[in-house]
Amino acid sequence: MKTKILSILLTVAMLVAMVPMIAVSAEEPTGTVYEVTDAASITALIADTTKNVAGNTMKLTQDLTYEGWSDADKASVVSLWAGCKMHVDGNGRKVILKGGEYHNVILFNFAADVTELTVKNLAVVMEDEDAVAKSTQNEALALFGQVSANTHSAYSSDDIHLTVESCYFDVNLDMQSSSSNAAAAILFSRVIGAAKVEITAKNTYFKGTFNTNNGAGASGAIYGRRWNEGSGVVPVNVENCIFDVTSATNKKGAVVGDYRSATATTITATGTNLIYGGEGKVATVANEGTYEGFTIVAEGDNTVTTVKGYQTTTAVDNKFDLRLVGLVELGDTALTDYSKVGFVVVANYANTNTKCTAAASNKVYNSITENTATSTNALTATELGGDYIYALAIKNIPANADVTFTVTPYYVAADGTTVVYGENTVFTVDVSELPTDTLDVAA
Repeated sequence: MKTKILSILLTVAMLVAMVPMIAVSAEEPTGTVYEVTDAASITALIADTTKNVAGNTMKLTQDLTYEGWSDADKASVVSLWAGCKMHVDGNGRKVILKGGEYHNVILFNFAADVTELTVKNLAVVMEDEDAVAKSTQNEALALFGQVSANTHSAYSSDDIHLTVESCYFDVNLDMQSSSSNAAAAILFSRVIGAAKVEITAKNTYFKGTFNTNNGAGASGAIYGRRWNEGSGVVPVNVENCIFDVTSATNKKGAVVGDYRSATATTITATGTNLIYGGEGKVATVANEGTYEGFTIVAEGDNTVTTVKGYQTTTAVDNKFDLRLVGLVELGDTALTDYSKVGFVVVANYANTNTKCTAAASNKVYNSITENTATSTNALTATELGGDYIYALAIKNIPANADVTFTVTPYYVAADGTTVVYGENTVFTVDVSELPTDTLDVAA
């Protein structure tokens, strides 16, 4: 392939190639694993005090669908998996929530003697785009309740280390209270008083839409509100996560909402952590600071770089490779106006095991090859509709389940610091349709 370098000020770089993007599962638990097939078997397992023991694991083998609670249930039902002391292995299965009333905590309220709990390989999604989980009776709403050192409102245990790994959340929460203390979140709605809690999230996709009555209260993916923090500090650790959060609350952040002071929460980010659209903030605090380890990805006015399609190889040893193909359209600009072009890539494998990365290169191409069993053809940038081609190789993708990619093209201006993102493209690779002898561009 003929190439051009995007800036004579830059050294020549090789085409970026990444190690496997799909996250592997968390470490296997050391306790006993109990498989569950439906809601009734979960209830029975949690009720069995000989099995529902900290260190054991509840493993899903089927998707589960739950409805909101009836008026008769509202006074007694605390959560769907109330009192679960076991780790949870979603095993790539979904918990599907129908629209309706879910009180203040939907999935968990942890037993008081649980200090370590891991939830992995689990997807929690709404039944459809119109389904909303509502709470009309309380000030808080979240999947995992709230953490409180105050005994009168301990919906989840104090002194807990929660790890969420390789999960996928896409929820729509409507918390009806108009109180300024109200909060909505994916994990914990509120952390109250001097509660001892540490939250670790790895390789997880947090997508949520939050609403509170009249915009009161706070919201965020990890937790919504830090209320009366006292001397308690909440460590939040994130690694290779995506946050796609929109909210109608007053105090809102993609990761955490209102935590009142910069000393109430510590946020540590490693790997690639992306914030898509939505609020565009890591957190909301009284004195808002900056946080390293996060990239804000917002669609901008970018007609220069676009996603054209992708190429796939045949599957070998149950793995395949994929190459993203992008176009550069210069218009009235010149190559010297840009220093790099690249992609932000979110790969979601079987609704769990999400992985994200951002990769850029300073090489563009006049043409790209199209291989078959008998010939090699050249597709030019002009034939594909652009001035130049750029590409990104993704290696060793598991071929035993479909993979959905969300790809955002971007460029870095000649100054080396200005980054402009383009329009997202979403596509799913059906592994049953991988080529047997070709490497084609799929537009």
